[in-house]
Amino acid sequence: MIQNKYELVKALGHGGFGNVWLARHLQTHQLVALKLMHLPTNELNSENELKARERFMREVQIALILDHPHVLPAIDYGYMSYGGVILPYLVSLYMCDGTLADIIKDAPPWEHWTLLQTADAILQAAQGLEYLHTREPKLIHQDVKPGNFLIRWEHGQGSKRIVHLYLNDFGISRWQRTPTDMTSQVVGTPGYLSPEQLDGNITWTSDLYSLAVIAHRLLTGHMPTRDANSDQDPPLVPPSQLNPQRIPSPAIDEILLKALKYNPKHRYPSILAFAQALYDAIAQLDRSSDIHTDDERSETDARPHPDALTQKGGSTPLQKAELVQALPDEKLPPIDVVTLDKGKPPVVDRQPETSPPLPGKKPPERKPLSQLSFNQLWSKELPAFSNTLCWSKDGQALVCTFYSEAPVVLSRDGKLEQLPMLRSARMACWAPEGRVLAYSSSSHTVHIYDMDSPSQSPFTLPVKQRPIEGLDWSLHRQLAVWVEGQILVYTLPLRLPASLNSFVPQTLTRPDLQGGSNSVLRWSPNGAFLAAGTYKGMVACWQAQTQTVQWQEPASNTLAYSLAWSPDSTKLAVAFSNRRVAVWDVIKKQKILDWKELPIVPRMISISIDQRLAVASNTGELLFGSLADPAPTATHPGQWLVAWSPTHRELATLDAQKDTELILWGE
Repeated sequence: MIQNKYELVKALGHGGFGNVWLARHLQTHQLVALKLMHLPTNELNSENELKARERFMREVQIALILDHPHVLPAIDYGYMSYGGVILPYLVSLYMCDGTLADIIKDAPPWEHWTLLQTADAILQAAQGLEYLHTREPKLIHQDVKPGNFLIRWEHGQGSKRIVHLYLNDFGISRWQRTPTDMTSQVVGTPGYLSPEQLDGNITWTSDLYSLAVIAHRLLTGHMPTRDANSDQDPPLVPPSQLNPQRIPSPAIDEILLKALKYNPKHRYPSILAFAQALYDAIAQLDRSSDIHTDDERSETDARPHPDALTQKGGSTPLQKAELVQALPDEKLPPIDVVTLDKGKPPVVDRQPETSPPLPGKKPPERKPLSQLSFNQLWSKELPAFSNTLCWSKDGQALVCTFYSEAPVVLSRDGKLEQLPMLRSARMACWAPEGRVLAYSSSSHTVHIYDMDSPSQSPFTLPVKQRPIEGLDWSLHRQLAVWVEGQILVYTLPLRLPASLNSFVPQTLTRPDLQGGSNSVLRWSPNGAFLAAGTYKGMVACWQAQTQTVQWQEPASNTLAYSLAWSPDSTKLAVAFSNRRVAVWDVIKKQKILDWKELPIVPRMISISIDQRLAVASNTGELLFGSLADPAPTATHPGQWLVAWSPTHRELATLDAQKDTELILWGE
């Protein structure tokens, strides 16, 4: 079944593993950046071609589990027919302002930015990289360079911030599983490679070194130079000598030279420590008013307007006339976007003999699935593609969150209520009573908002600036917040005080407690159990009263995408990235259902009040079955999100053809 989901508009760039295109979503007309794997140079299903697919899908997997304000979010992935070949693609937000490399070329920061603006940019980059380095295991980017930082101009944000940075391109990123990890092939960009990376080591210190090279260039306009043949610490020219008018303090020299030490043990203990030291040194200069250089010009003079940048640099928004044309020297082959249908191979002119996700392996034979019959109660156009969907405890309202829009709430009768006073949210959940929402608007902040008191500012729950990976509120007013390696459980009163700083959470920990999706932290409906699923597939379930582990499923090295409880709080369903859904009885501590080799990758699951399991993916159809069925038995149109009402036989999902339209179905 062919579904034209994206139109390729214009080639934006070329990389070692794929080409990046400006693409347009055919339903929403949203412009996105679509990275498409290179056409294979060898015959299909050859060893090299399979390795290329494996590398590309590793990048997809990495991109999908990352969530940080300074990491470019991935919003979709799938398979596309390009030149008669089925190729995987990865979709991210389109940043029309270009990259840090474009700025260096068109409006050099050492000529146009203040020192503090430069330090702020380096600090943003370090925060994104520190997020990678604090994963478990550590994730090493390995190609930190100006071209891999996309930017958004910050107008009206004050002179201390001129751009917002987004780390991008994880094509050669690697997990550092041991301190001695090595690679047989040196990868990266010359000029930004650390000495240890040239020796084949996979370590976070390489990212620190590369960021120090970027900082050196942004501050001075010059790349640092050293004798690569020396095994000692070759002397570098101090940055203040390369650009004395720009660098007036030896403190900046000391910080940069330390970060660029030949021996990684002599550098900073973390990439964030380096960036913070640089920012503090420059901020101290700014406070002492000792900088009497061009940096004293006004904010307006310091920030070049995007329209002043040259078109060839790619830093300005493309004009409409450009969006409908390909590059002059590039001929586009016919494009068809395909989705998988009931496990069958995609159809493009001729039927391929293999399914794209599993080259060379035929899908299993399956019994025909029946088509469920629901009544459409209502459908509502959403402001954007929704990333989470959550029912209130009484089944009277749904909250939808978005990457780029404020959340919206839809009542059971179809009334849509916008919340313009809130920021975009990554995840949200309901309090056990009233119309109170807890939501995460960034990777390190939780807000609590009472919809019946719109004039009151949301309460802020401090989580010590750590990335938030999960959020859920129990029947007993226990708010669980999953932050790096631990789950914080706050018991909050019905009437919240003006400040939440005095609340001390209980802490739950387990080895390898690292999340990978927004729906992997779930309280049971009765509030007795809290379950979490990790990026390695480990599932843990705690008793709420004793904070002890009730039951645990060991890691399976597959990402846990979604969790769902049965209404009686005895059964827990888990969706895994390897096309599997399993259900456990947490009281008896035994598996009762295991759907394997599904025709779809399950992205979200939900269990109804009459014990029916619904599974959603990006293919345009939902799968259904009872908790006693050995495999799915029925289908119904829908995609990405699915949520049974906790009190009625009603089901919310996105329209199968239009992923920005929410539909409520009833029986």
